Amino acid sequence: MAIAQSEKNKKLEAAPSGAPLAAVTALKRLKKKEKLILIFSSDDGPKLPTGGIRTHIQGMSSSHSRGGKRRHMYITTSASKGNIITARMTLDNLNYRVEKEPLRYENKTHPGGVQVIGHYLVIPIYFKQYTGIEIRDIDSDLKLVKQFRTERKPYCVGITTTRDNTGEYYVLAVVTHNKGKRVDIYRTPPNLKLSDPGCFFELRWTFNAPSKTQDRKLNWRGYANNISLLSDTSGNIYFLGLMNTNKLGVGDNIADLFLVDLKQPEEKLFSRHGSFRPGRDVEIGFRFGGGATVVSKDALEIYASDRNPQDKHTIKADVYAA
Repeated sequence: MAIAQSEKNKKLEAAPSGAPLAAVTALKRLKKKEKLILIFSSDDGPKLPTGGIRTHIQGMSSSHSRGGKRRHMYITTSASKGNIITARMTLDNLNYRVEKEPLRYENKTHPGGVQVIGHYLVIPIYFKQYTGIEIRDIDSDLKLVKQFRTERKPYCVGITTTRDNTGEYYVLAVVTHNKGKRVDIYRTPPNLKLSDPGCFFELRWTFNAPSKTQDRKLNWRGYANNISLLSDTSGNIYFLGLMNTNKLGVGDNIADLFLVDLKQPEEKLFSRHGSFRPGRDVEIGFRFGGGATVVSKDALEIYASDRNPQDKHTIKADVYAA
């Protein structure tokens, strides 16, 4: 028994030997072209929410139609109460037009970096009295399907599926340190869809990044704003961490790729397999909204945004995919 395709994401094609090479190959294709999907604001259409420096883009993830065309972008903003906005791709496949704001949180809730899996959006949130994860159905106006509490503030999440001899299950990575030094990893029981009442996330592993003096091989930079989990057809899991060398986003953008081996001791869960540096940009960077999506067996799209679109109107997608 396996999880339905509509409740998981596309997988990269693994090497014939099963070696963890698929995501590395996809990253190299991006390196060769030195391009990525840049998401930024243009000047027509409904306006994005405004509110000054405290209303900045936080998380970003996309859903795809069966034919592979981008349909929607889901964007979290760190507003006074926090919200999620939806942008639909226009008919020319060049722009995401801001369509609606289906969810606005109360109680000064802060939603973090998100990831879409199948027809679900996984959202980390926290406010004064609560820290936790929400799973919402994007086919039902972001109806809440499942939620659970976390011990620490969840800053961003990544989610994918893998399998073992018991079946297929979900793996959820949650960055729970404001400098990205700690990652909690959860898994579900096998062969259960996310909406199943018996499907729950159990904290099974915790990775604490070593100090820089111990970190030369791993070169962990800290990924507190946006990550994505990817997987391939051999069951390998990849962690893609997005970061910028300047906290204001005016620095070098770096996407670091790690293999996640859940059979290893916690201190060896992550091993480095590559990086992608699209370069420096004044407004658009991996410091703010970002994420990645597998679009075919050997290709990724990586997303980025400016910090604070203010009264801009449309999210534009440059054709910079590998």
